[in-house]
Amino acid sequence: MNKKREIITKRTMLNAERLLLKHIDRFNNLLYGVQISKDTFSFRNKLINGKVKSLTRIIENELYNLCLTNSNHDMLASEDQEEVLEFILRDRPGGNLVESIRNHVGKLNNEVEAYIEASLYFDLQIKEGLSILKKNLSNAYNNKFIRKAYREIRKPNSLIIKSKGVTVDSGHYKTSVANIKRLLGFVVIETLTNRMVNEFKREGAIGYFVSRGSSYPCDYCDSFVGFHDINDVSSIPPFHGSCYCIVEPVY
Repeated sequence: MNKKREIITKRTMLNAERLLLKHIDRFNNLLYGVQISKDTFSFRNKLINGKVKSLTRIIENELYNLCLTNSNHDMLASEDQEEVLEFILRDRPGGNLVESIRNHVGKLNNEVEAYIEASLYFDLQIKEGLSILKKNLSNAYNNKFIRKAYREIRKPNSLIIKSKGVTVDSGHYKTSVANIKRLLGFVVIETLTNRMVNEFKREGAIGYFVSRGSSYPCDYCDSFVGFHDINDVSSIPPFHGSCYCIVEPVY
């Protein structure tokens, strides 16, 4: 199950990125049949705000359903589905799953808004500007196209261009796509691992043994390697966003 857990998690992150790319594409025709000048363009503009909200609800639901589907992979008859759902939706630092998805999608919309505004300003088709965003998902705030927008758009409406890309504290992932993939991947592997340990307990295990699941150096993961009592929930992986530590039952 440990290897399968890793595969499901990585597949979740891959499918999350596909959904996010599709979300970006949905904005290609945002201004079809709408008269908005480059100076008045904003997602807050009442002519398009309703459509933006509708597209936002679609992607939020898609991401939520993806996370739940993969977190509940191969649910056993012995498992309590409501208990698993409560675990997934519990409060976390920064908000529960629904709040975190909403927050990160809002930031992605800010990125889309900035690239559309820059496209209008530089007389590019929206599809062309958003294609640049899609090619620079890991560098959305600091590529040639957006830096030009920082320099040349004097009175921007988008938050990102106004702030010249300075929108988060140091030490945090900046682009929304990275944050969303990281969030969903972590929730899925955390839930799958928690379900495994609960199944060990139902089978009569007295504890579980944690070992490293990868070869890269990590002192934090190393500190958890070894035996833990079955009721010790504080030592169940994952221990960070890229953790694939292995858990095995001890009877």
